[in-house]
Amino acid sequence: MYDFEIYVGKNTCSDRGLGLSGDIVLALTETLPEKQHFKVFADSWFSSIPLAIGLKERGIEFCGTIRADRMAKCPLKTEAELKKSGRGSCDWRVETTNNVALVCWFDRKRINFVSTYASVEPMATCRRYSASEKKFIDVPRPYIVEKYNKHMEGMDLADMLIELYHINLRLPLTVVNGWLLHRRHTVQRGKTSKMSLLQFQANIAASLLLAGKSGSQKKRGRPSSEMLTRTPAAKRTVCGAPVMDVRFDGFEHFADMVEKKGRCKAAKDLWDFYGPIQGI
Repeated sequence: MYDFEIYVGKNTCSDRGLGLSGDIVLALTETLPEKQHFKVFADSWFSSIPLAIGLKERGIEFCGTIRADRMAKCPLKTEAELKKSGRGSCDWRVETTNNVALVCWFDRKRINFVSTYASVEPMATCRRYSASEKKFIDVPRPYIVEKYNKHMEGMDLADMLIELYHINLRLPLTVVNGWLLHRRHTVQRGKTSKMSLLQFQANIAASLLLAGKSGSQKKRGRPSSEMLTRTPAAKRTVCGAPVMDVRFDGFEHFADMVEKKGRCKAAKDLWDFYGPIQGI
């Protein structure tokens, strides 16, 4: 996701005369250069004919599903009429002044589309399962439906990834974006990313839980007499390696090296303290 607007009601964005849903689209597309033929896809909550025209005036093409009550009473076939013609049937009209196409297509029900660059032709086919025939069949599909399904997959995929490991914080979108960027950058470096979304999210949780704690509990100085008489543990507990963010967080995980006989200061302190006691 490249941009977003946090919904706060009627004041989510400034009034541009297209209603809340249309105003949000115009606000989010303000960063796009004009007259570069960018293509914007949206679902029926955002789409309207005035929005398609407003974007076209800025040189931005539009395609989306649209609600029947936003189609300006365009005389298209009803769902009953399309159903009689069979699955894959369609009807369309084109408003020639602004070149806005309205298309209705019948799959399991009637679906309405609006676009300023795509219409019915060229027709293609898609695979659908027929319950009556109990097999997959080829169904005619207009060009506008093909383009909409192809380019709305990104939003559907984002929604699915956000819901996979949902948490009750406003973080899932950030986590998914970070994971997708991690995968992209790994591929750009000529490698293959093997980290799953679950592992990526778990690493973030581990880093947040341990942030700032690695060096805060460390005691400086020589061991006390209590430490010398303490009974050692019967069995050593092996801990897993910390995540990379914790390993390199700068909280003194490594000994402090000094220029003296090639030894580190921590090792020299232990040598000076334990050596005379054990007669070394």
